[in-house]
Amino acid sequence: MTQPSAQALLSLARARVYQRLQRAISFPILVVCAPTGFGKSTVVREFCSADGHAFRCLQLATNHDDRLGFMREFANCLGDRVPALLTSLVGMSDIIHRADEAPKKIATWAAGHLETIELTIMIDGLRGVTDELLFALLTELVDQTAHTRIRWILVAETPDRFPIARWLANERMDLPLDETDLSLTFEDLSSAVEQSSASISRASLRALCRTTGNSPASIALALSDPSTLPGFVGDEHVHPFEFFARRALAARPETERRFLLESCLFECFDAQLLEAAGWSDAQPMLDRLHDGGAFLYAEAGGSYRYHKQFRSFLEDRLRAAAGGLYQRVGAASAVVCGRLGRWPDALRLYTDLQAATPLVQLLSEHGFELMDRGEAASISRALAALGDADFAAFPVALAVKASFESLHGNFDVAEAWFRHAISVVEPQARGAIVFRFATDLVRRDRRDAIDLLVPIVAEGGHELALAVSLAGLLATAYATHGQRAAAAQTIECALDQLHAVDDPAVRAKVYFQAGYVAFFATEPERAKDFAHRALETALASHLYDIAARALSILYNVAMDYEDDVGAGKLYLDVLASCSAKAGSRHLLIYATLAQFEIEVFRGNLRESARLDAMLRTLEVDYSVYASEMLLPAQALRATWTGDFHRAYRLIATTAEAQITPTRQSQRYAEIALYAAAAGLRAEATVAVRAALALLASKDQAGDESVVLSKAYIALALDLLGRHRRAARVLSTVKCSTDLTPRRRELLHAIRAVNARWAAGRYSSDLRDALEQLDASDFGGIARLIEALPLPETFRGQFAVLTAAEREVLVHLSAGLDLSEIAVVSGHNVGSVEGLTRALCRKLGCTSLRHAVALAQSCDVLQTSAAHAG
Repeated sequence: MTQPSAQALLSLARARVYQRLQRAISFPILVVCAPTGFGKSTVVREFCSADGHAFRCLQLATNHDDRLGFMREFANCLGDRVPALLTSLVGMSDIIHRADEAPKKIATWAAGHLETIELTIMIDGLRGVTDELLFALLTELVDQTAHTRIRWILVAETPDRFPIARWLANERMDLPLDETDLSLTFEDLSSAVEQSSASISRASLRALCRTTGNSPASIALALSDPSTLPGFVGDEHVHPFEFFARRALAARPETERRFLLESCLFECFDAQLLEAAGWSDAQPMLDRLHDGGAFLYAEAGGSYRYHKQFRSFLEDRLRAAAGGLYQRVGAASAVVCGRLGRWPDALRLYTDLQAATPLVQLLSEHGFELMDRGEAASISRALAALGDADFAAFPVALAVKASFESLHGNFDVAEAWFRHAISVVEPQARGAIVFRFATDLVRRDRRDAIDLLVPIVAEGGHELALAVSLAGLLATAYATHGQRAAAAQTIECALDQLHAVDDPAVRAKVYFQAGYVAFFATEPERAKDFAHRALETALASHLYDIAARALSILYNVAMDYEDDVGAGKLYLDVLASCSAKAGSRHLLIYATLAQFEIEVFRGNLRESARLDAMLRTLEVDYSVYASEMLLPAQALRATWTGDFHRAYRLIATTAEAQITPTRQSQRYAEIALYAAAAGLRAEATVAVRAALALLASKDQAGDESVVLSKAYIALALDLLGRHRRAARVLSTVKCSTDLTPRRRELLHAIRAVNARWAAGRYSSDLRDALEQLDASDFGGIARLIEALPLPETFRGQFAVLTAAEREVLVHLSAGLDLSEIAVVSGHNVGSVEGLTRALCRKLGCTSLRHAVALAQSCDVLQTSAAHAG
């Protein structure tokens, strides 16, 4: 009778634990915890493979034991089911490196990608993980997928780093499987021998259990050669795993022993890798080793892995061998990985070997590619193994190091290394470095990006995808800094060559850049067309970062040119979703800022307050986005309570930072209005002039995008008492059918305000106009107008002033200070100060300048001056 294989015996012996697993796997979470050697991973893998569950196993290795390494391997493991995890991983780098908030935000990003799939995910190899935040991340990820069809199997040595009690209380898991469940007892083995009719005596089985201490890993090694089992019958000692591993290795044929030692440094291997390593006839040997049940196991797709404990044993043997065997096998393994393009594996091996020259050469040739694939953790370890002198002959590797530093926000160091690398690198390699460095500069709105890119684009000779990418980046830089003609010419060169580029990432990005250039050139239809192309190409390849950027163009066209708030809100909803999938905090901030801006313009108190709170949690810094959206929205909200001084302070210095002349004119108009309402007449006058000068720079009289600017200018002029000029500004905007309904309602309301100021009396038309503004999603501006000191309100307040208070106000308007007023009026300075406080309180003004400005705008001081005289 044929002796059953060790693998077959072990499978039969595990019938008890399989029954236990069958019950536990019905819960969303399964925790398997036992010391090394209890066969945790083997049991779960075999069970899931036999049970037919859709199943993926993430086997953590030494370079996956931090958050970045873990998430890279997690994305790689699920790449065929959730490709977007891989394409968006690079965008998560900034968040992954943040300490406190990283686990929750990473988990939110990953869980968003797992919502639509059904899968069992096993996380193995947690034994060596020391990063507590990685366990916090795992817990968050498990919790945030609670309502999906994801099941989790977490394999660890102890359960104490997971919230077992909470998961049990919430009925999300059964009791953890532990060493009691996983141990192979004499009864388990006896039942397996009986079922298989194996020729192993009960005395041998008892001795096997005794000498192994019921350790499944040691039992599996002993069963790989059943003929040796009778030798344990008289042995009363419990032997360690290494004892059985040495016996099992010695019992294999010489060819298999050599194979085991020469392949143990591969974390995972298949027929292609073995053939490249010179083992073209390895399959029968692999089958024998697999049947042995203790050496290696098969994974999906024809791949194999060594059992972790046995692999560690082999590696220790290799390191202890004489003659530098470990270095020779390691170097050969790295060469094989490189030959097949398995650069992350080659990088790990060279790093472990501390082999500086091949390591820096690999970084020079493939470092940028590895960065783009999210291998920052492996690159970090490689860079740490190199000294400054190692980069001298490999400037591209130094540029990779610069990219890594830039990724972590160390821009000054990165810039120094980039510039040095560019100055010494061979011409044919310069383009790739310039592209990386210039990308950093463009993202930070640095004008010198143009100086860096112009010569490299002009010299040509680059690989096509790189040439197109360089041109597209240069066009973006030109557009950002107002060089529209150069931007248009450069992007056309990129588009002319784009048809021959197959890379969807390059195509999507260049389409986005073309839309960006067109938007700055005030060509909304062209911008919209390219943005749609970029969006379609990006979504088809799960490039959510580019998709979000394309949506930002569509949003701006909808708001600036089409005046379509509904469309703008829809674009922002999708933009926020893409930002979350891309893992881009930067783009999520942009989407939230834009949503906040819309809700403030709509006058939506509740929603604007919610978004304001959300922005505080995102910790928005005062970047260009804040200047464009956050500050003006906050300023508009401040006006609702009449705090025009704060509104002015928020935006007083932001006009020059706006990205187009039209937006600059609008910002100056806002500044003028808030300054005038705060009584800052000189500041308001200067801002009005700047706004009008920008509007006069070209014929925009009928341009819808300038309606808001002219509306604000008219309001500012009314506050300055220049009602006729305000009316003339409004007359330059044609209230025709070409204007959108919203903008017609806005003009109607501003004309009603102007009429009230000019007539100095109440008009019911204004109340109706403000209600229409609110209905047209301009409720925020309606609230602003209601907070202005309209004539009949102010005259009523002015009428309640005492004669002394009116006299003080007249003198203030003439330019006298408090001490001078005291002399003229015969009061002491303290009494004058008391009068100024009283008149400000009655008029609802925040300062004396404010009170004077309002009194002058309503023409009430001349009469009072005559009476005072």
